[in-house]
Amino acid sequence: MIELANDVAIRCESCGEIIYRQRELYDPSESYYERSMGTECIAAIRDEVECPNCGNAISFELCASAYAYDIHNERPVIKGGDFLEQPFMQLIEENGEWDFYRWAYDEANDVRRLVLDSAQNRDYMYGLHPRDFELMVEQIFIDKGFMTELTPITRDGGKDIIARRYIGTRIPIVIYIECKRFGPDYAVGEPIIRGLYGVMTDAHINKGILVTSSYFSRDAFIFTRRQGDLIELINGDQLYRMIQKSASRYYDSMR
Repeated sequence: MIELANDVAIRCESCGEIIYRQRELYDPSESYYERSMGTECIAAIRDEVECPNCGNAISFELCASAYAYDIHNERPVIKGGDFLEQPFMQLIEENGEWDFYRWAYDEANDVRRLVLDSAQNRDYMYGLHPRDFELMVEQIFIDKGFMTELTPITRDGGKDIIARRYIGTRIPIVIYIECKRFGPDYAVGEPIIRGLYGVMTDAHINKGILVTSSYFSRDAFIFTRRQGDLIELINGDQLYRMIQKSASRYYDSMR
């Protein structure tokens, strides 16, 4: 459940009168939506107030959303006045679904928290340190059943992660994974793909994956298609879906 956390204090824009409304007067309306990590709650408060001094009509709207383990307050909208202090809403349920998500987040290790934070807010991964981005991608492949080795920060030889998986034989499938953490508007071009291909060829590795938080240029796709099944490209949209699947798996395992 969500409640208003503080009283509402408004200054009338017509006469400057201060109007106070106690938070207990407001019971937010709530709507629920199912998402990958559970239920998202959208709460809203709408009210109209008449200034007792000049009769000016004042209206405002407050909205907040709670998903997984966190709550996000949108910027309040007000007409006819100004807030003396910005009101905000908070989670108040102690033993329900939201409490479980907060507990699960606290129990997760540092790398899994990178996954959980990125699942909660896609923009979070754009601000990660490149090494943290590599750690998060490595964790996602661990979740997919791979044994992994993270290469050194420097002199990594053109690959960030070496992933292995045994399927019915003693000879593993070996994949070189290169990670590129870029902003959403940056296109990963052919030279980066070509570099991964060269490292694979030199080491006689028959599978490479390039993972990015952004997207790939047309030339990158053309070069990749010419290599057949040797190289797989995972763009930001695909990565985000993988992040959400891993996050859901963490929560399910803690129930």
